[in-house]
Amino acid sequence: SWISTSETISQTGAKVVFVDIDPNHYVIDVDKIENSITKNTKAILAVHTYGLPCDIEKISEFCTENSITLIEDSSEAHGIFVNDKICGTFGDYATFSFYANKHITAGEGGMILSKDKDNYSKFLQMRNLD
Repeated sequence: SWISTSETISQTGAKVVFVDIDPNHYVIDVDKIENSITKNTKAILAVHTYGLPCDIEKISEFCTENSITLIEDSSEAHGIFVNDKICGTFGDYATFSFYANKHITAGEGGMILSKDKDNYSKFLQMRNLD
């Protein structure tokens, strides 16, 4: 959930800046992202909620143009496509949860996708379940 994610981000010493949602779609309001970043912004965590993908194409483009890492929280977007691309493949990283309240469950656990082989190796070392 975003609460535990924001706590984890804070534990690294980074500052979490929340961006409001579009009240019609319950996902991040893309138009509010630009006013929320600073020169210190390192990453954007885009959350797909209730099977509704955020405007991930626009967010991905924005992140690329501004050299900002994009992390997708795809915990509630298993198998959801945006045009011909599946959620979880737009960002530099993507997370999926298999907790009991998610669309696909295994009781607990999850997975992370990474386009960076070095970080992927680090993630493998950090896992606590095989």
